[in-house]
Amino acid sequence: MPKIQLFTHRLTCVAIAALLSGCAGLTSTDYSASLGIYRPDVLQGNVVTAEQVAVLKPGLTRSQVTRILGTPLLKSAFRDNRWDYVFTRTSTDAPSQQRGLVLWFDGDLLTRFEGDDMPTERKFVDSLVKPLEDTEPPKLTATPEELAAFKAEQPSAAEAVAPAAPVGKTYPPLNPEGQ
Repeated sequence: MPKIQLFTHRLTCVAIAALLSGCAGLTSTDYSASLGIYRPDVLQGNVVTAEQVAVLKPGLTRSQVTRILGTPLLKSAFRDNRWDYVFTRTSTDAPSQQRGLVLWFDGDLLTRFEGDDMPTERKFVDSLVKPLEDTEPPKLTATPEELAAFKAEQPSAAEAVAPAAPVGKTYPPLNPEGQ
């Protein structure tokens, strides 16, 4: 290879390596945020709270469990005796959440259940609420000269009553009795 081609080849490789190393530090979240792309929170599955789990007890029927927790996210076709309640939340401004609750049945009756610690309803709702920025509204100030200039620009009460109808146009009366 001639020297000029070898030099161009090496320069291209260095430029590509520099570009790739610059992109390596960006995660998908950083990339989307830098471009101003909106990423909504993604909530999937069943929201199960500590209050609901407190009501569960062995001996409940499947229909009673469904009334308390809702329809399970996963019902195995191969294991009719197990229900899985799974919840995930993915957010750009909060840590991801994943919780699960597994229930086992013997026939139609609940025999046992186990899972993650579930938040209370209040804590769950609070985790969804995004904090508002604590910014004070700007102070509105004007000098006496600016206020006087503003008042001079405003029309008087007689001028501000109503604009006249365009010349040559007539409109029907607003009330039928005025005809």
